[in-house]
Amino acid sequence: MRYQGISYEGVGNKYRVSLISDKLVSPTRILITPDNRHLLVSQITGEVMTFDRMDGSWSDIPNLVTRVETKFPGFPPDEAGLTGIVLSSNFPQNGKLFLLYTYKDKDGNTQNRISVSQIKEKSGKLVGTKPKLIYQANIAGTGSHQITDGIGLTIENEPHIMFLIGEGFHGERAQDPKLEAGKVIIIREDGSNPLGTRPFENPKVEALGIRNAYVIASNPNDPGKYLIGDTGPDKYDRLIYTQLANGAKLNFNWNGGQEKLKEPIPDPNNPQVKDLVIYRLLQTRTFTGLKFIPNSNDVLAVAFGQTGSSQNSPGKEIWLGKLTNLSGQPRIAFSPIIRRVQAAEGKLGNPIGLEIDPQTGDFFFADILEGRLYQVIGGGNNE
Repeated sequence: MRYQGISYEGVGNKYRVSLISDKLVSPTRILITPDNRHLLVSQITGEVMTFDRMDGSWSDIPNLVTRVETKFPGFPPDEAGLTGIVLSSNFPQNGKLFLLYTYKDKDGNTQNRISVSQIKEKSGKLVGTKPKLIYQANIAGTGSHQITDGIGLTIENEPHIMFLIGEGFHGERAQDPKLEAGKVIIIREDGSNPLGTRPFENPKVEALGIRNAYVIASNPNDPGKYLIGDTGPDKYDRLIYTQLANGAKLNFNWNGGQEKLKEPIPDPNNPQVKDLVIYRLLQTRTFTGLKFIPNSNDVLAVAFGQTGSSQNSPGKEIWLGKLTNLSGQPRIAFSPIIRRVQAAEGKLGNPIGLEIDPQTGDFFFADILEGRLYQVIGGGNNE
């Protein structure tokens, strides 16, 4: 049973949380279109919905843009389904929206897939074509620790997609460069092999040793650098800050052993960086949203908390991170800025997704169990 009021609040007086809509079903991601007119929200059940900006405020009724079939019932009980949406790096020209999802095939196997829909505006609303399959991983996955998040990027003047596929149960597969599990993967927008110098025998593989990474974010103020939130079995949730898509061989160490996650990962591009992991947690919270604040190296991070727990902590917060010392060994320090209200103790809820409005500096997050989309006013600006 969920808390009936607004279940999140600001820590202190700077941030005010408001409810945009409570009419979602297990939301997973939030993206704002480049024209700043539409908020895209994916649902684990396969739908992409949109909220539209009208007269300076957001509509509270979601409209369906497109839908992909997953053959999974949704969360709970399954974590599988539509877990990520990615806009093409050339979106204003081609309108491509990529859907990252797991699909249960006729044999009962879980397949990690990407399909593409072309979306455009009609009478102020977004509509999308039926998604077309462009990619399926070369090895079956599981109902959790699956394909999750991605980013559109340009390599040799051609748009590509870089994305994450986890491997939480068979660590040896995360270390096998031939297998597309436990990896950072890059493909062209038609699903073919990427351009540029490739570090491994499978040209789609960009990095090895991911366990259960739910989110990746690019830092526009440190070009070519990315922040990845990877989750340990019971502890050592970690934030990896690294350069990608430059041809260097990277291994993030997951091989099935939890203790392996606390070992340092030297940066092959910079001898000053002794550890690409810039943050480790001793208690699992799971990062389910990361977003760099425009014109700064500050980052917002969503801490999901313990799955299935009705308690307000640990996690179930949004943190503001200060990323420093980028010329040497990077460091990050966090402070909580959004938390569950005390009255919501004992009610189910877990925050997920993150997006910043470049027009106002407000930011958005959702709650996967409440089915709600929230707006935080007063956040997102670097002060």
